[in-house]
Amino acid sequence: MFELIDVAVKKMVQPFFTLRAKVVAMTQQLQEGASEINMDHIVGLAREAAQIEIVIQDHQYCLSEVQSSSSESLPMETIRPALNELIANLDRGMSGITGLQARIRCISRIKAISIQVHAFLIRKYHPVCSG
Repeated sequence: MFELIDVAVKKMVQPFFTLRAKVVAMTQQLQEGASEINMDHIVGLAREAAQIEIVIQDHQYCLSEVQSSSSESLPMETIRPALNELIANLDRGMSGITGLQARIRCISRIKAISIQVHAFLIRKYHPVCSG
């Protein structure tokens, strides 16, 4: 059973690193002044992060249920070290995804401000365009 849970936890690692690479790339694009980033792309990143977060939460719930159960067929004293390691990995994963979600929110705010500034400048210096 723990091998299955361990595999499931490890399968989250690649999507997390893929998302992190996308967030880092988008952050760099914003720092370089790239205007091709759109809010739909940012929302997509937020959606990916939320999906990973949900999977982590589901695994945390599952492991907390296993941890609180007692059964002769599941001797806790023999599996407790592995269980604790899996729980620690999930906690680190949750911390990581929380950090990525904060970065995505920051990117979203920066992009929103950029859009507002751009609209202001158009109205100010091109009054014909403002209608």
